[in-house]
Amino acid sequence: MSNRLLFIDYAKGIAILLLLLSHSIVGYGPLKTWISAFNMPIFFIICGYLCLYKYPQGLSCHNLTLYLKKRIRSLWMPYFVFCYSLAELN
Repeated sequence: MSNRLLFIDYAKGIAILLLLLSHSIVGYGPLKTWISAFNMPIFFIICGYLCLYKYPQGLSCHNLTLYLKKRIRSLWMPYFVFCYSLAELN
């Protein structure tokens, strides 16, 4: 049996569907404004909850440094490589 939290998976799924819906609405209107008002905060709340779930005692300075280095390598490095390769194509 998996130790996944199903309510987190459901919340992420709903948030992704709302994100797709808000991006598919053309123009501006009350529905798009309403969806946009809470769509991204849902992702931040889920991220905070999962960090608390993984590190219940909080992050020490050493763990925080390792965490940030891992995030920089996994997110920023591909971003800069991709941007650099696109700049060379132009």
